Amino acid sequence: MPLSMMVDQPVVDATDAEQFWSPNQRQIGAIYHYLVGEYSSLAGKLRDSHEAFARAYSLDPNPFLGGKSILTMAELGNLERALAESRKMVLLHPKDAYLRFLFGQLLVRAGQLDVARQQLERALVIDRFHLASYHALVDLYVLNKQFQQALRVNKQMVQQIPGAVLGWSKLSRVYLLLGQNQQALMPARTAYEMQSSNPSMILVYAYILELNGKSEQAIALYEKLYRENATNEHFISYLAELYRQLGNLEQALGLLDELARRQTSVGVNIQRVVILWGLKRNQQAKKVLLTTLEQHPQDQRLLYLTALADERLGNCSQAIDRYRQVQDDKLQILANFRAAICYQQLKQLDKAIATMQALIKLPKPRWQFFALLADLHGKQQNNREALRVIHAGLAQHLQMVQLLFLRGVYEEKTGNVEGCIATMREVIDLDPMHGGALNYLGYLLAEQNRNLSEALTLVQRALQLQPDNGYYLDSLAWVYYQLGDYQQAHVYIIKALEKYPKEAVILEHYADILDKLNQRQSAIDNYRKALLLFEKAKDRQRVDDKINSLIKK
Repeated sequence: MPLSMMVDQPVVDATDAEQFWSPNQRQIGAIYHYLVGEYSSLAGKLRDSHEAFARAYSLDPNPFLGGKSILTMAELGNLERALAESRKMVLLHPKDAYLRFLFGQLLVRAGQLDVARQQLERALVIDRFHLASYHALVDLYVLNKQFQQALRVNKQMVQQIPGAVLGWSKLSRVYLLLGQNQQALMPARTAYEMQSSNPSMILVYAYILELNGKSEQAIALYEKLYRENATNEHFISYLAELYRQLGNLEQALGLLDELARRQTSVGVNIQRVVILWGLKRNQQAKKVLLTTLEQHPQDQRLLYLTALADERLGNCSQAIDRYRQVQDDKLQILANFRAAICYQQLKQLDKAIATMQALIKLPKPRWQFFALLADLHGKQQNNREALRVIHAGLAQHLQMVQLLFLRGVYEEKTGNVEGCIATMREVIDLDPMHGGALNYLGYLLAEQNRNLSEALTLVQRALQLQPDNGYYLDSLAWVYYQLGDYQQAHVYIIKALEKYPKEAVILEHYADILDKLNQRQSAIDNYRKALLLFEKAKDRQRVDDKINSLIKK
C-alpha cells in the first residue's frame, strides 16, 4: 500500500472508535446522530433516519432513542423485527410508558389485540397522564365492542387530562354507542367550546343536540358548518365518515329529514345530502339540492354541489354547465378542476388539457392539478409531455409522494426503466406503506426477470395493505410465474380474475400460466378473450403470436 494511502487510513473505523469515548463524548455523539435522524425523517429518508436513531441508541441507550429506532423500523415495513425489538425494549426499560404504548401499537398492527390491551393498560399504570395510550386503549375497546371498558378508560382520560379536547369528543361518541344520548351532551359541548371552528367538533355537538331535542341550537351549528368549510369531495367523505362513527346513517338521515320538515335550513339540507351520498342515493341527493338551490339561487356553494351531484349521476355535460356558472373565486378553482374531470369522462381531452393548463399557471397550484394534467397527456399517448408536467409539479411540491410515484410511472412509459426503479425505491423510502409503489416495483422487477426474491417481498407487502386488490394479486401471480412456481401462480391469477374478469393483461397472464401447466386449449381460449380486449396494435400482435405458436405445437 502506498504511504500516502496509509496516512489517510483510520486505525479503527468510526463504530469501533466510538466504543472508547468517554460517557460525555458518547452522549454528544448520540445527540448528533439523533439530529441526523430527525433531519433525515423530515427529508423523507426513512432508512437513513432509522440508521441514525439506531446509532444514537447504541451510544446512549435511553427509551426515547430506542423508541425512535423501533418506530422507523416499523415504518420501513419491518413489523416482525420491530415487534421483536420492542419486546426486548420494554424488558430493558420496564417503567417507560412510551415504549409500552409503542409496543401496544405494533401488537395491534400485528393483530395481537389482547396482548396489545395489556401493554396499553400497563402504560397507563406507569404514567396516568400518557394521552396517546388512553386514546389507543379506548379505540381498541371500541373495536372489540367493549363499550363499558371504553367508557371507563375515556372517563379516566378526561379526569386526568381535562384539556384533552379529542378525549372529550371521544367520550361523547362512546356514550352514543351505549345509547346514553343525554350523557353525551356535556362532553360534546366541552369539546366544541375548546375548538369551536373544528368541523368534527361542530358536527358531533350539533348531532347530539338534535338527539336531545335541542333543534334550534343544532340548526345554528349546521349553518355554521356549511358556511365555514369546504365543499370538495374529500371534505364530504370526511363528514360522511363522521356520521358513520356516530351511529346508523339511516337514523341520522331520519333525524335530519324531520328537522328539515319543521324548519328550512341550507345547512341541514347539505347534511342530508352528505348522508344520502354516503348511502349511494345520488338521485335523491340531487332532488334535495335542486329544491334548496331554487330557494337560494345566488348561493355559490349550492350551485357547486348541484354540479357535483350531476357529475356523480354521470350527467357530465350538465355538470360542466353548472361548474362554468360558479363565480366565487375559491370555488371557481375547484369547479374548473371538476369540469376538467368531466371533460375527461366525455373523452374531450383537448378541453380538459386546456382547462388544466390554465389551473397550473395559478399562484400555488395544487399538486393534484399536475397529476390530472399528466394523466390527460398520458391518455393521448404523450408520455414525455406527461413526465414534463410531473417534473414541473415536483418543482413546486418537493418530494410529494404522489407526484414522485407518477414520475416513476412515466419514466417507465418513456423507456427509462432504471430511472423508474430508482424513483419507486425513493417513493418507498418516503412512504413504506405506499402499496402502489410496492406493487409497481415488484411487478417491474418480475417483468425484467431480476431480483425475483425482492419482487416477491415487495408485492406481498403491497397485498398486506390491500389483500383484495386484483392488480396486486395479478402481480403476485406473475412473480410466481417468473420463479417457475406455476401452481402458486395459478392460485393467485384465479383470485385476480375474480376481481377483474375482463382485464386484458390478467387474461393474458392467465393464458401464459395455463400454457405452462400444459392446458393448451384453455390457454388459447383465454388468449382469444384477451385479444378482444387489448386496444393497442402491438399488444394484439403479441397475443396473436402466442395463439399461433400454440396452434402449431
